[in-house]
Amino acid sequence: MPLLPFFAALAFRQDPAPEQPQHVNPLARFSVVTNPIQFPPAGQTQVQEIKGIVPEIAFDDVVPCWNVYATRGAKLRIEIRVHGTGYDTAWINLGTWSGGAGSAPLVVGVGQKGNGFEFVGGRIRLARLAASMDVRLTMTTLGERPRPTMELLGFSVCNSKFFGPSKAPEKDESWGIKLPTSLPALKSTSRKESVAVCVSATLKHWSDMILTRELEATPQQILAAMPTTEGDPEENLSFAAALAGSRMGIVSYPTHFTSISDLQQWIELRIPVICELYGKNDPKRRFVLLVGFTETGSPLLLDPSKGGEAVAMPRSEFDEAWLASQRGVLLAYLSSLDTPENSRGLWIERHTAR
Repeated sequence: MPLLPFFAALAFRQDPAPEQPQHVNPLARFSVVTNPIQFPPAGQTQVQEIKGIVPEIAFDDVVPCWNVYATRGAKLRIEIRVHGTGYDTAWINLGTWSGGAGSAPLVVGVGQKGNGFEFVGGRIRLARLAASMDVRLTMTTLGERPRPTMELLGFSVCNSKFFGPSKAPEKDESWGIKLPTSLPALKSTSRKESVAVCVSATLKHWSDMILTRELEATPQQILAAMPTTEGDPEENLSFAAALAGSRMGIVSYPTHFTSISDLQQWIELRIPVICELYGKNDPKRRFVLLVGFTETGSPLLLDPSKGGEAVAMPRSEFDEAWLASQRGVLLAYLSSLDTPENSRGLWIERHTAR
């Protein structure tokens, strides 16, 4: 019996959820709520509630993301309320974000617990499966023109308990590709630093491609966008994606893939992917940048904890370490690029006529 249907059957036996459309993967989903959303005029605050967001899967893990352009005058507070069978959470404060230096503090609402949830590292972890959620946005415009615009508001959700191993490798066009991407000089010693280095390298990759430095951000700038808060030592992918997605022409969001074959689709289109690794043979949770595959299908990784050139990691070892993070990825790419087809709800699809 194929792995994914088997795990899906287990998942939905535990907690009722909406019937699954055929195009949606039962384990993970990236839900785009709406875009774009314009901030209010200068000096004003606007509160907007969006109710009844249904990701179409049962989920116990939520990571929000937002991409705002013209960020200098933008201040954003996001709260989420989750609904499951027989329970509703209180409003969970995900923090206050600002794109303008010194104009508003970067605050993360860490350490919140109650009624079956915990919020840590920018991630809501639920004790029971949920089916829907509401979001409340408090948007303030602090400066004058240009008026900030939220180009993307989305939520990466997954059923964290039922991911399985990747299928046997199948050779495709991605095998033998190595992208011309390099790491910045900073060698990471923490998860926060590793994701900052990977995001910086990804933005540099696209800057080099279109011959501009406007997209670049140093690891130090990205670390500053993931505020250090007492009691919250983890990285915050929402804030990292917000910084990358504030670059004009870049779309950035965290999500989950379900197998290495998903990664192969992105590498075939020459798009690097930030992956989260953690496993028995890889006890230090960290982020790496996938830049290709060897001729035999082993992932080629730029590892900020080691520095240097891309190194091949045995496919089975990578798969085990990646599985422990529920196959978490962070995407950052040019919005003008095509993305792989047949996303099954895992990423934003964009296809131009060929």
